Amino acid sequence: SIQSDKDALTILAKAVATQASKVLGIAPTTNNKDSGDAQIASEIPLSQYGLDSLTAVEMKNWTEKNIHVDVPVVDFVRGPSSEQLAKTMLQKFYEKYGRPKTIRL
Repeated sequence: SIQSDKDALTILAKAVATQASKVLGIAPTTNNKDSGDAQIASEIPLSQYGLDSLTAVEMKNWTEKNIHVDVPVVDFVRGPSSEQLAKTMLQKFYEKYGRPKTIRL
């Protein structure tokens, strides 16, 4: 279970980076014990990896389907990192659904 906002943010940032890797065609790391981890660093703007308006739409659709919040395409195109996007998503999630005490995975 997720016990804190920091835990939620870490997990969400990893999920965003992993999805961005898929959308951008960046191969996951294979020398990592967690195979399939994204090669995208959470603090680097996604635009530096090639995120553009078309891939931003894919990320927006993934966010709506999986995180259940609406993040405008412009928020993706502005050049945030996966960590910054995760903060935005988490804030929108809390605004929409409230802040849970714990989240079971």
